Amino acid sequence: MTNFRRYFRKGTFSLLIAFFALVAEAVAVPALLNHQGRIAVRGLNFDGAGQFKFALVNGSGAITYWSNDGTSTAGSQPTAHVPLVVTKGLYAVLLGDTRLTGMTALPGIVFDNDDLNLRIWFNDGATGFQQITPDQRLAPAPYAMTSGKTASVGGLSALDVAAGTTLANAATPLNTPGALVRRDSSGNFRAGTVTADRMLANQFTGNFVGDGSGLTGISPGPQLLSGILAPPVNPVIAWGQNSNGQTVVPALSDVVAIAAGNTQNLALLGSGNIIAWGGGPPVPAGLGGVSHIAAGAAHFLARRNDGSVVAWGDNTYQQTAVPAGLVSVANVAAGEKHSLVFLTNGSVMAWGDNTFGQTNLPAAAIGITAIACGYDHNLALKADGTVVAWGRNDSGQTSVPAGLSSVIAISAGAYHSLAVKSDGTVTAWGWDAGGQSTVPAGLTGVSAVAGGYTFSLARKADGTLVAWGNNSNGQTVIPSAARQITAIAAGAFHALALRAPLIPAEVARLDQRNVFTEPVGIRRAPATNALEVEGQASKSTAGNWLANSDRRIKTGIEPITGALEKLDRVRLVDFRYTPEYLAAHPDIEDKRYLNVVAQEFAGVFPGDVKSSGEMLPDGSPILQVDTYPLTIYSAAAIQELRRENEALKKTINEQEQRLLKLEKALHGN
Repeated sequence: MTNFRRYFRKGTFSLLIAFFALVAEAVAVPALLNHQGRIAVRGLNFDGAGQFKFALVNGSGAITYWSNDGTSTAGSQPTAHVPLVVTKGLYAVLLGDTRLTGMTALPGIVFDNDDLNLRIWFNDGATGFQQITPDQRLAPAPYAMTSGKTASVGGLSALDVAAGTTLANAATPLNTPGALVRRDSSGNFRAGTVTADRMLANQFTGNFVGDGSGLTGISPGPQLLSGILAPPVNPVIAWGQNSNGQTVVPALSDVVAIAAGNTQNLALLGSGNIIAWGGGPPVPAGLGGVSHIAAGAAHFLARRNDGSVVAWGDNTYQQTAVPAGLVSVANVAAGEKHSLVFLTNGSVMAWGDNTFGQTNLPAAAIGITAIACGYDHNLALKADGTVVAWGRNDSGQTSVPAGLSSVIAISAGAYHSLAVKSDGTVTAWGWDAGGQSTVPAGLTGVSAVAGGYTFSLARKADGTLVAWGNNSNGQTVIPSAARQITAIAAGAFHALALRAPLIPAEVARLDQRNVFTEPVGIRRAPATNALEVEGQASKSTAGNWLANSDRRIKTGIEPITGALEKLDRVRLVDFRYTPEYLAAHPDIEDKRYLNVVAQEFAGVFPGDVKSSGEMLPDGSPILQVDTYPLTIYSAAAIQELRRENEALKKTINEQEQRLLKLEKALHGN
């Protein structure tokens, strides 16, 4: 069912690297990297004195460019740590600030490396240091670029630009500045214009303040475009069975967690609100402040920030009847007909159907750090790395393999169980009818797992996915977009994956050909097609976009008949959009439009109406119509009319000839 992460929950790392402070050629100025993050322990935001270790490594982690104490080699853990105060899970640090205990200087030359990633270890003071995965790649934002180099600007050397000084025009053969920038008391550049035509020895470094509109003539390095990171257009990817629209993901952003039921999914937003889609009950009105979610077969749980639990959906077995007074909950899980939580003190509590003893808590279920539910059985991960299982066992799903230890993550499918060990390998047991418990040979580097009905899914530390088991609905065919994944979930016959907050952006260059591997949207997020345009599209000449139309690639060719009759069934309408739709789409002009009604059009051309990916407030989809068939059928109708006209003309001509003969006979000619 739903995958739960063990001890550490990776925070969202906000990274800003700016390279705009003037540096003299003879002076090596250490860099400062502003890093912010979030840490959760046992599902709760950590609060107190934390111990951190930092290293800047390459993409494979095999090369260390810098570490907080200078002792890391080949991506290894540094010896000394940096003590930082963590407040409600949040912390901030200036990497390279030697005023901090355990922190060494960060040479600016480190940023000459294109493939730069931040690796972090954390210790809450009780458990020891754990590496937080995956490493976070550092990349320049649009204004965080490495500029060209200049020895002087307007005839003044870099160090001549004193705080609060405005440089006047002082053109030289090498540099022709306009009204140049001004630097404040902190050394930051503010509004102005810079023109640097000749690039020599030095470089701009430091923090740039402003929108960049005053900078001209800066020559960026060749890695500027390839190094840009951006939020993914579709943070949640879904695939597999779509019987209830469960793989048609709505437009989402700022997603921090996902959960998959049999035919409905949940997405938890950073705001604490929940979005649901697919076939199932609506999220309770007003539900907010949520930190954790879980999906059963047809019921759902949410853990709120105050430690309370809200449940909704199918309650046939009292699985949504949350026990009165339940507080201090750390995390939640849901089975087919029962619910399970573990508390901040490491104990567990269950309610709902107990046909197989799934709500009878074993004595060993203490010191728990993670939980998971199958249809009728439960798993609990203990702090010592062992697993406790109870409930239904007719397929051996609660028979934990002897000697299983060093477990860091667990998940449960319908009737099978999964565990990830600290060495990155996966152990599975229980029902194996679809091959869901037969782990692929050589599978390593795994950090999380999820179990469906007859399939299993694993997320590797590098953000890639591996799936195995039954593939009747394509649930084990990983989409190409499933990269840099941070969380996974499995429904009965479908799967979900959450992408990292920032991924390498596909950037188009106007001076070369561009090939995009993901769907492209113009003024809208693409929902289904490779290219989707909001509004109107045009070409230099009238007509349709070119398409492959070679007879040699076609089969079953039949002429179009009955075009007039079919077109007569299409109602063409003149209409306006509703005020609500216009408010949600400010780019659409409020005027009358010519088109069709999708539901009516589907009765004539059913294959040319589908969901647009947008939803009405009641959850029903807004339909998208492809009116191209009208063009073809209109042409076919014209051909039919021409044939009928030719036949009519022939009949008239024959009648005229007969009349002429009759007239001649009457007049005796």
